[in-house]
Amino acid sequence: MSSGVGVLTSYKARDEENPPNSIMVKLAFLNPWTLKPHEKYIEARVAEVRESIVKSRYLVKPLIVDENTLTVIDGAHRLEVLKRLDVSKVPVLAVNYLEEDEIRVERWIRVYRGSSGALEELLKLLKSEIPGSVVRKSDTIVYRVHEVENPASVYWLLGDTEGYLTEITLSFTNETPRRPGRALVLIPPRLGKRDVVKAAVEGKLFPPKTTRHITVLKRIMLRTRLSDLF
Repeated sequence: MSSGVGVLTSYKARDEENPPNSIMVKLAFLNPWTLKPHEKYIEARVAEVRESIVKSRYLVKPLIVDENTLTVIDGAHRLEVLKRLDVSKVPVLAVNYLEEDEIRVERWIRVYRGSSGALEELLKLLKSEIPGSVVRKSDTIVYRVHEVENPASVYWLLGDTEGYLTEITLSFTNETPRRPGRALVLIPPRLGKRDVVKAAVEGKLFPPKTTRHITVLKRIMLRTRLSDLF
């Protein structure tokens, strides 16, 4: 970890629900501009997080980053808020992301809603660019993207497509909804940790809510006064 204000300590975080699981982390304060997000942020979410931090005057949870590449594993919206507030340092939990088995990367399922006509047009567009299979259940369309050699390319295409949606809303879920009603449910391919790091290091960010990282580190609370970060 070469670009930082300084490492404070190292310790093991334990998963109390699964006692054998533990993870070695380093607690540090790093320059926010050295950190590398791997996916884009949602502007409305940035506004919510900013209001919470400014109102409370505290940052409650540290960011989680890869100690070798400074890839942001969790905390993209907090990072964007802190950059806009022009702080000089942010608290992070630094881990060996690629080697740490306790940290898993999962996917978000994307749920598009709109008129039947708009959803059919979206489906047509997706099928023309991203290989997959369609299942129809009443007024629900489920589009399962085929597993491909380069899954990152699928997410970049999704990001481009979603940037032009006007009559369709998008939400996310961690599992296929049972009765979503009139919707197009897209099940994307799985990404690996190396895909995450590559996107961050090369600056080719995925669309918002691409990855869902599962780790005990997300439970760690570290109340840091906002005034101490300047």
